[in-house]
Amino acid sequence: MKDETITEDMVDVIKSYQEYVPYIDGKMAPIFMGGDGLSVERANDAINARMDGGTEEDRLNGLIPKSEVWHRDVNMLQAIYHELYNTSSIRDKGTLYQLRNRCDRRQVTRDVTNVNASRDFLEFVARTYTILAAMELLGMKDTADNPVDMPKSGSQEANKTYLYNIARQIIQNCVFIENRVPEGDLLEKDQDRVSCGFPGCDITYAVDGICLQRHRAACLYRVVPEHQYHKGPITVQYKQKTSSVQQQINKADDYKRNYCCALLREGLLDMLRHNVTRHNDGKRQLVQWKLCFILSSIKGHSKYKILAFDFLAAYNSMLSERKAERLLHNQTVNVHGGKGHNIPCDLALEFFNRELKDGIKAMGSAMTTSAVNRSSRSLKMCNAALKAFDTNYKLFTGIRRRKAVEWTAEIQLLCNELSPEKLFNYIPNREFRSFPMYERDHLAQVNLVRLNKWMDKRKEILHRRRRRYHHFP
Repeated sequence: MKDETITEDMVDVIKSYQEYVPYIDGKMAPIFMGGDGLSVERANDAINARMDGGTEEDRLNGLIPKSEVWHRDVNMLQAIYHELYNTSSIRDKGTLYQLRNRCDRRQVTRDVTNVNASRDFLEFVARTYTILAAMELLGMKDTADNPVDMPKSGSQEANKTYLYNIARQIIQNCVFIENRVPEGDLLEKDQDRVSCGFPGCDITYAVDGICLQRHRAACLYRVVPEHQYHKGPITVQYKQKTSSVQQQINKADDYKRNYCCALLREGLLDMLRHNVTRHNDGKRQLVQWKLCFILSSIKGHSKYKILAFDFLAAYNSMLSERKAERLLHNQTVNVHGGKGHNIPCDLALEFFNRELKDGIKAMGSAMTTSAVNRSSRSLKMCNAALKAFDTNYKLFTGIRRRKAVEWTAEIQLLCNELSPEKLFNYIPNREFRSFPMYERDHLAQVNLVRLNKWMDKRKEILHRRRRRYHHFP
């Protein structure tokens, strides 16, 4: 048995994995080795310890450690609950903990011991807040009311356009933050730039070239009808940044609304991460890694800050184009088939580990290294045989598939209860007692100068590792 916390044992583990690495023209064709953040860190330490080996096998060049998606998402979910979940906020109507007690979700805790329950509850709150924001936007006091400006034609296209407009206003009013200003030395001069062209997308480029074309091909706003495109140069103007003293003096802000908008934003982002993984959307997954890098920098999660930056560096510069696409699009696995049924590779491995551990526990005192190896090699065939037996004899195994929960009644109840609070209306000088002076603009906390210095140092470290990557096919 090997202990991955010991470098020598981790070297032996990687050597055993290298038996499955193929060779092309007498040279290793390295493959990816995924894992959680701690496993990737230890694998890199083991590879760095053998950098002076005489051969490729001794240098452990057959494997490329990479971080997986599920552990990243759990880490992001943990950061959300650490920030927005406070047990002293039970009397603050509309906070995450108050809603948890109101809906009796006892499996939801601040430490996210139950990932599925915590994720489902965050999605439930995000859906509730989305409907509540739409009600306040349309002037509805109850879920039974009808909007005044609802289209009377009733056609599908009219209703679709109306729904898109409402969703766009909710995102612009409650999620996006306007007038974000870069820091001093990184402030760009005003210049004419070419916009994306899709309504709602604020990304601009210096010239109308191939970079703009690639962005437009993957832009999230491309679903808007063609006649609403706006093209041509726009002028980017930055307003002068106010000092921190002036920000502290300006207390006439709606901090209760800030908290609710932040909760809505984090819930929608978590739903987006789940949707991206289920559909194995590589381009949007790349955006999630960028967001993970920024948020990890803000929250102080140094390990996932390094892992996210290494992932982006490997995709953009360190790997060949073919290997980079494999890295990006091979982060999930579809076990049962069908569209939108992908799960992260590390989550699938957790399922296999659970089955293997059940078999190891049954060995008792007869557990040896050879017995564990034999059990792991026969795991797939044994599970297939047991599944066929249970299916043919229609036996109940005690494990049921998770079914979609109907939330309509609970959402209507919460919307009617929270509607008098006007959580998404701007009312100055109000706040939750458990979250005083809450600011929802986390990106304003980023010190861009310090972050750029950190990235320069990390690039130097990765440059020494680059010699392992330059020959990858």
